[in-house]
Amino acid sequence: MDKPTATHDSKRSLLAAALVLTSLLLYLPGIDSAFFTTGEPREALVPQSMLIHSDLLRSERYENEPATKPPLFHWFAAGLSLPAGNVTEASARMPSVIAAITALVFWAIFVLNIFGRSQALLIFLVLSTSPEWFRSAAHARVDMLLAALCSLALLSLYTWEMRKSDRYLALGSLLMAGAALTKGPIGVVLPCAAAAIALITQKTLSIKKILKLAAAAAIALLPLATWYAAISWSGDGAILKIALEENLARLLGEMSKGSDPHEHGPLYLIAAFFLGMLPWSLLAIPATAFCVRRRSELKLPRGGTSFISWCAASVTVGLAIFLIPASKRSVYLLPVYPPAAVLISVALSELARRKPRALQITAYVALSLVGAIWASVLTLRLGWIDLAALALNEKALTNAQFYLSVFDLSSSELWSFRIWIIQLLPLLAVLAGIYGAYRRRIEPLQAIGVVLALVFVLVKVDLLEPAAEELSPKRFVQMELRDHRPPEIALRTSRMFAEAFYARQLNPDIAVKHYDKGAKYVLLWSKDRTLLPKPLYIHKSPDHIEKPGRQLEFAIID
Repeated sequence: MDKPTATHDSKRSLLAAALVLTSLLLYLPGIDSAFFTTGEPREALVPQSMLIHSDLLRSERYENEPATKPPLFHWFAAGLSLPAGNVTEASARMPSVIAAITALVFWAIFVLNIFGRSQALLIFLVLSTSPEWFRSAAHARVDMLLAALCSLALLSLYTWEMRKSDRYLALGSLLMAGAALTKGPIGVVLPCAAAAIALITQKTLSIKKILKLAAAAAIALLPLATWYAAISWSGDGAILKIALEENLARLLGEMSKGSDPHEHGPLYLIAAFFLGMLPWSLLAIPATAFCVRRRSELKLPRGGTSFISWCAASVTVGLAIFLIPASKRSVYLLPVYPPAAVLISVALSELARRKPRALQITAYVALSLVGAIWASVLTLRLGWIDLAALALNEKALTNAQFYLSVFDLSSSELWSFRIWIIQLLPLLAVLAGIYGAYRRRIEPLQAIGVVLALVFVLVKVDLLEPAAEELSPKRFVQMELRDHRPPEIALRTSRMFAEAFYARQLNPDIAVKHYDKGAKYVLLWSKDRTLLPKPLYIHKSPDHIEKPGRQLEFAIID
């Protein structure tokens, strides 16, 4: 890599600032929308407990409900929540936003130093608009923080190899330590394995490098080992057992039978990875085939070949590691999204250089498809097609009726200027992108990325956020607590994390625990009412909670 000049540093800083601003515009909208799934409030409960009890070592969700992940994400969220004095949806999601933006900008600037500005912008667009990355970038989950730290550790290890400087190995060790404190040993295993495979591929692996890499890995595991030891010494053996089961046993594929809710076959993960990077993964198929056939004609800058080799090793190792255990979720592969985005953007750029007309036509088709999908959704929202009539069963009918009512635009009073802008903007952007690509005012690939970014933001604001507000238990739980002011609340079934979060958000002093026979104030699903003694008072939520067709109840038992 060439040594940057002062002018290059200035341009690089301006580009980084522009990318940060663009990322904020992508990920901040809707960050304060209500929780309605189990995953986000499950993680948000931990920093909430830390602040309520003024104890950063308190790794639990609520009474008798231990956390299963190491604490770095929770410490991060707790720290960001301090100014407000309590954990909110936005402060719980902000660690993921910061992690996603940091990874995006650093990878783009790294690519800028090797391939140039055009390639840096393309990888930024490919990565930022990959659906799985976009979704996880504003989620109160540990996965994005793990992805950012692992992928940045890979960059540090690559720089260590290229510049022969141990300070980058030390930086990589620090980043891996953070990754391990986020989600367990995988935060060290993934970057080190990728680095080792890359060195083997390039035939530069030596005993000295093996020892240095092993030392960096051992040092990176020390904070995690210290945390595990602190839990053990505190006498909280249950938390330690669960943490090891969830993190180490899951990684090794040795979870107890029946205890893994994410057991899938290998094809699931491959399909999830492909879908998680659409449409770029689809476009990459012909581009990769072209590059393989014309590999002797590729024009890569100095350092480009070795960096691509490292990225390929990272993607291969990531897939191999997560295909082994039975436990598989699409977000597990987030750490390999940045190197995968590099491979995709390089392949697409080479195809664009050699076959510009073919790629231009591809952009027309892709943008037209985006516009057609948006127009179809708009048609349904206007009530021009009766989706409910197409439902195959009662469950599908319930779902269709719920979502059509939430997204309905047929009422004339709804047609404000804001709604007109939101509905027409994607269609106008598609037309502008096609025209810009045709007139060569914008690169076809960049046109696809810009339009996707706009559409994703509008989908989040115009579709996902209203659905979240309707499905969240927030209003019902806080209404019942205001009306009855219970000193404690019992949860009749497990995984009622959003209900627990909102109960304590309204009243930090309320005791939240699992249901037992002596409980007086109970939150339960309607289907479980027969499992309770006859209540003195019971109130059913008027709305669907967490998913269509399911309602929540608040009961007072004598």
